[in-house]
Amino acid sequence: GEPVPTPPGTVTTPTEEFPVIVSGNTANILEGTSDGGFRSVSFEIHLNKVFDQDVTITYEFSPNTAEYIADWFDGELINTVVIPAGEISFPVTVNIVEDHLVEGDETFSIKIIDAVNATVDPNNNAASVKIIDDDIPPLAVNDGYSTDEDTPLVIQAGSGVLTNDTGDDAGE
Repeated sequence: GEPVPTPPGTVTTPTEEFPVIVSGNTANILEGTSDGGFRSVSFEIHLNKVFDQDVTITYEFSPNTAEYIADWFDGELINTVVIPAGEISFPVTVNIVEDHLVEGDETFSIKIIDAVNATVDPNNNAASVKIIDDDIPPLAVNDGYSTDEDTPLVIQAGSGVLTNDTGDDAGE
């Protein structure tokens, strides 16, 4: 993807301009709203030094309150990667599903659970992601209609929603 600009000062809530905010081992990402789209957040599995042999890392995703596949996805829940000898890191990219559902903020985490040819630091082996729900509930406007006696009243509502009943996001 494209590089994300760095927000000025201390920003803790993602915006459309700055959709991903990282602080320590926590990333907050704005969910976004589209039809079938997604946003990505990447974790960097980083060794503390260069090794002269391949390092095999096994990491696990935990859904927490975010639903795997419906809210985010990246292969299996448990994955193994190899950081080749002479290299120091490996990126793990997770896709956040953009939707129109008003569901509240949700979280999931990633944790290194095993390493071959290296040692896992138990104080620095996990990160979490908070998906910030940016969907706005639809606004239903009270409707009043009248008609003369013996005159049918016809209301064209389209997809079951009257044209004056909308949310702020497109498609809601």
